[in-house]
Amino acid sequence: MQRIFTNRLLPIKVIAAAVVILISITGCKKQSGKPSARLPELTTNAPTDITAISASCGGFVINEGGQSTWRRGISWDTITNSNVGSFGNWNGVAGTGNFSFPIRELKPLTKYYVRAWAENSAGIAYGNEVSFSTPALVIGGKALDGIVFEIDSTGLHGLACASADQAESGWSNGSYLATGAIYTESGRDNTGLILNAEGSMGTYAALICVNYGDWSCSCSNGFMWYLPSKDELNKLYNQRNVIGGFSNGDYWSSTEFDTTKAWLKDFSDGKETASDKAIVHHVRAIRTF
Repeated sequence: MQRIFTNRLLPIKVIAAAVVILISITGCKKQSGKPSARLPELTTNAPTDITAISASCGGFVINEGGQSTWRRGISWDTITNSNVGSFGNWNGVAGTGNFSFPIRELKPLTKYYVRAWAENSAGIAYGNEVSFSTPALVIGGKALDGIVFEIDSTGLHGLACASADQAESGWSNGSYLATGAIYTESGRDNTGLILNAEGSMGTYAALICVNYGDWSCSCSNGFMWYLPSKDELNKLYNQRNVIGGFSNGDYWSSTEFDTTKAWLKDFSDGKETASDKAIVHHVRAIRTF
């Protein structure tokens, strides 16, 4: 009788070969898929447009770490190593290159530390830390995008004007209307009333001031810059020599005298008069900060 020998190692060899093939297939799939994300690489730019209460800063994304960044932004604080939990500003824009954000609500005569950051699926990466110091808040100094002409009792807020006249224009938008803009202290309230009555088209003093700024601002009334009231215009006149750039002529206020007239101020002698709304006079926008 012939003895038949069974190779008991054969099943083990088959299984081992199958495992090798499976590992090879899995490895190929991993290699053919998206690469694993790494932390982004970026640097922090030097701060610019530094005023007593604001500045601008950003960074430069060198690479995104193999996958698109979800967010990028800046963080700042009065202590070192600020992070996304500190004060900050960010957006969801992806890509490499420069980015910048405004820094608001700063305090005068204070040192701040800033870091740019970017985030992808691997986490948040920070750029190098930079620092800057805010100057004193003074009349004639910069605040945000204006020139300070009044500082309130807190020493942190007040009124600022545009750096130059906006235009020469009439007060009304081509017809005589009673707008209800009779406030002597609040040009912002007056400007809102004038816009409601005169409309958002055309060319007239209050609208010129509003269009100097940003309609998309987060202000409750939707605009940042406005035509100063009678009292605000007087404060601006009192600081005209510190600020500079004014004409020796009449400037419109937003305070209405009656249906056909509004108050103005002569910057050559300080005289206040009520003028026909259709007459063209100088316009200088102001804002709060």
